[in-house]
Amino acid sequence: MKYIQKIEGTTKGLSSKINIPLNGRNLIITGQNGVGKTFFLNQVNNTITKELLSKIASLSEESFKAKRTFMLRLNSILDQNPQLNSIIDSVDLKKLISLSKNKSEFNVKNNNQFYTISKSILNDIYMFNKNNIYTRNRYSHDINTNNIIIDSNSKYIDHIFPEHITDSLFEKNILSETHDLIYNLEKMSNILNNFDIFTTIGSDLKVKIESIDELNRDIRSTKITFNYFSAFRQTQITHSTNTCSLDDYINSAKTGYDTNLSQAFEQYLVNIKIERSLAITEKSDYLYAKKIDQWFKKLDNDLKFIFEDDSTSLNFDHKTKKFLINQTQKIFNFQNLSSGYSSIFTIYTELLMRSQLLDILPDELNGIVLIDEIDAHLHISLQRKIFPFLIKSFPNIQFIVTTHSPFVITSANNDTVIFDLTDGSFIDENLSTYSVEAITQELFHVHTESLDLKKTIDYIYENLNSENVNFQTLSNELKKLQPYKSKLNIEAKNIYMQALNFLIDNDELGDLDV
Repeated sequence: MKYIQKIEGTTKGLSSKINIPLNGRNLIITGQNGVGKTFFLNQVNNTITKELLSKIASLSEESFKAKRTFMLRLNSILDQNPQLNSIIDSVDLKKLISLSKNKSEFNVKNNNQFYTISKSILNDIYMFNKNNIYTRNRYSHDINTNNIIIDSNSKYIDHIFPEHITDSLFEKNILSETHDLIYNLEKMSNILNNFDIFTTIGSDLKVKIESIDELNRDIRSTKITFNYFSAFRQTQITHSTNTCSLDDYINSAKTGYDTNLSQAFEQYLVNIKIERSLAITEKSDYLYAKKIDQWFKKLDNDLKFIFEDDSTSLNFDHKTKKFLINQTQKIFNFQNLSSGYSSIFTIYTELLMRSQLLDILPDELNGIVLIDEIDAHLHISLQRKIFPFLIKSFPNIQFIVTTHSPFVITSANNDTVIFDLTDGSFIDENLSTYSVEAITQELFHVHTESLDLKKTIDYIYENLNSENVNFQTLSNELKKLQPYKSKLNIEAKNIYMQALNFLIDNDELGDLDV
């Protein structure tokens, strides 16, 4: 079952209203560079997270603790600095106290209020303290910016006292009070930064999730995954050691869907490789050994697909207890993958590990996976394959991805829809039959004229450097460029002139007007 049925509403920075009738299908989010694809995906992630968490009983407790901790620090500041009461709106303070006491249920509206009021009060105290420091500076004459150092380790301001001030207990107390105040303000600011998960500030996005109670039951029954992969993802698969327990990872998979399981991928491979040997030598369980062999065979086939090389195979070194990836031309391991392959493995191994540790098949793994810039760092050939590969490997997962690659879009199947953030258009037809040029023009709003010019320049360059130059073809390609001579960049213009001079030197100019 795929849960998300609809995404609608508005979000910061987007002029167009969001209306995406998903009906359980996969989603590709596209648009011009800078339109806000990553921000939008973050908002979808936050909204889904809050929808899921709002059904979890512990959420009200967590938000309550965060509010109480904030209020304890605020009360401590006001007790130590009674002068601050004069700058804080008493109505706001009473409202804040009231909001922090409500523990009965998770209420996003109340949390939004708490966040907004707290942020305002915190800002007022910061400004008051800043002005107060200037006043104290005039009094002590010696307290200046050279005496205040930001300690990057402790994250709060540490004060260095000038030698001739240390004898003054009064001035020392002033600095100590300022030190405590700033320390508390930093702590309160961190609380508010982490409080975002309990609010919907900056977004009015709504995600309709079918049978959300069932979704939460699936989470508790450990057959669900909900992952967000950023555009900066890089795999962190650690070196394997001798066989060791993976109980911690299994428990993580069963108690949370946001844990990083992929880092234990190689260790898991070592464990099941040794399990296979023990199954044969200790238990004569050839059926279990065959099951493991089949799993490794599928993994080998997946690696051949990912690396686009049929010579790719996974080899186990029994002495070092490590795995190597073998190809005809080279041998490497999981720790030195290129950025493109690392980007793929981050997603693939995380989902594969979750299904294996939960003792279910990959095609049984259910859930929602968000991927920012699914095409990041990938060669064009892999951009065409990555989305279909993930859909085929994990068919019960609903994927929501962003991309600026027309190759990803043309690889989509009938179970995938597209939303263009640039103008708010929704596309639910299969675009696999469309040309890359058409997709680039319609969805990325880039004129295909510029693409055609580049293709022409590339063709001319290749023709010039070939052993058998086709003069007629070269002349025809130059004709195409003539109307755009003034628009060519230096490199393109240089190639154009080389080709033109080549035709002149060989007396093959024909009817080309120079």
